[in-house]
Amino acid sequence: MAGAPLGALLGGAVATTWGLNTPALLAAAFFVLSVAALIPALKSDVSVVEPDDDATTARVPS
Repeated sequence: MAGAPLGALLGGAVATTWGLNTPALLAAAFFVLSVAALIPALKSDVSVVEPDDDATTARVPS
């Protein structure tokens, strides 16, 4: 919620400079870029590599 006033100011400045349609087009472009950045997270074939440095495994003293 804190970013809404900043976005309104930036959107107003962009609309004043480049026209009224530009803020909506920029918002759509940023949305598409953010979705494209998240596409690799949807792949289920990413292998999980276990560390072999014994830093994350708990061992019971014998």
